[in-house]
Amino acid sequence: MAESAVVEADMQRLPRAAEMTDTTAAPYGQTFAAPVRALLWIGGSLLALLICLQWGTTTSVHQDFTQNVWLPARLVLNGVDPYNPTHSQVGAALGEFSKDFAVFNSGANYHFIYPLWLALVFSPFGMLPLLPAIAIWRAANIMLLIWAMGAVLRASNPRFRSTRPAVLAAISVTVLLGILPTFRPGFLTIYHGQFAIIEFALLAAIWGWFIRTPNADNTQYAIRNTQLIGDVLVGVALAALATKPQAVGLPIVLIGLWAIARRRWAIPVAAVISYVLLIVVPNLFYSWSLSDWLGVVFGGQATSQVQVSASVWGVAYQWFGGSLWMPLALLLTVVGLLFLVPHWWRDLKDRTSPVPLSLPLTLCVGLVISPYMLGYEHVLLLFPALVILAWAGLPGEQATPEAERSARLWRVAVFTWLALLPFIVLAAQAVTDREYPAILQSATMLIMCWKVGRFEGLNFGRSSTASLRTLEPANVQTQ
Repeated sequence: MAESAVVEADMQRLPRAAEMTDTTAAPYGQTFAAPVRALLWIGGSLLALLICLQWGTTTSVHQDFTQNVWLPARLVLNGVDPYNPTHSQVGAALGEFSKDFAVFNSGANYHFIYPLWLALVFSPFGMLPLLPAIAIWRAANIMLLIWAMGAVLRASNPRFRSTRPAVLAAISVTVLLGILPTFRPGFLTIYHGQFAIIEFALLAAIWGWFIRTPNADNTQYAIRNTQLIGDVLVGVALAALATKPQAVGLPIVLIGLWAIARRRWAIPVAAVISYVLLIVVPNLFYSWSLSDWLGVVFGGQATSQVQVSASVWGVAYQWFGGSLWMPLALLLTVVGLLFLVPHWWRDLKDRTSPVPLSLPLTLCVGLVISPYMLGYEHVLLLFPALVILAWAGLPGEQATPEAERSARLWRVAVFTWLALLPFIVLAAQAVTDREYPAILQSATMLIMCWKVGRFEGLNFGRSSTASLRTLEPANVQTQ
């Protein structure tokens, strides 16, 4: 009887779902949807740029963007090795801002810490004066963050693709909470000019591409060609993400294995070839680039943040110290990796889901066990948070009162994590004067992803009834 009641409720909701997912007949007003969206993005970008230009006049230039993007690009343009520059060369590149850099992130002497291809790609920033370059970088990151958050929601749940006012309001509130200074990881990334938002956007693009494209089996030639091009771009994105293995190393491995299991060979092949080219090609023109970069990485950079990391490594060092902390951190890291094995195995055997469903959980585990983890990287946690919100759906969407209550609780949990927990983390950091309390942000999201399980019922809009789903946590048995 209970089952028939649920089926009847679903059938009653079917016309509404079909209306929201059917794209065959577009109203007259949607004819102008694309131009309106383009104007909104252009206007938003200009507004963000104006705000960031004004913001830049009141903030210091001593930040990560200057040292990781602008200065190395400037040094390369000046014909200087950014891994071994002299004080005079660095001062000449900084110009009037040299007085603001008594010390650098690398210490008294500056050196670049990333592969040379990054400095070459970002060389247009090095051609600009520093203050406009900072403003453009910040504005671009704000807009990229807005796009990535919306992309994850819209890809993961067809209901969020609607243009109804209620849906747009829900998306707007969620995005606003992600870009406001109250969400400290996002604010720190924008302010300091780190790469975490770019990493998040690449993951969002990969996730969306997997959902949009079916496997090439039994599909038309044109579709296979389109998927091939997209999969190659996914491989290139993975190669770019490999620049930050401490943050996204595990997701890269999972996506690669999943692509092999699905016989989407273009992804791993393109990833390997792209990474080799990114490392080797610059070395053909700058013979010192590879050896000097490896010298920096293995000269102490790779382990420089272990004792202060916002992960099990930093916690183990701060709480236990002595000779115990490193074996303990290593043990917890191994436990985290073993914890992922069954989740990965289910993804590799699954032939129905368009995405590796353990990707959000994998990202969380990677951030918790990484020996090199700082708080700004936690902007990546927006990815699993948004997938959970998409899974919980919009108010009134669930088929039963019990599922609706469950969905409401999950939405409250995610918004609390997004809007309130950063203040608790900040208070703990102020008391301890350490970075490691930021692990609260990643550990709590890991627990939420574990409780959700495999996002049962999240069908990604692959059928007209995709949004008609029951929502039960993994540990709740349906009646």
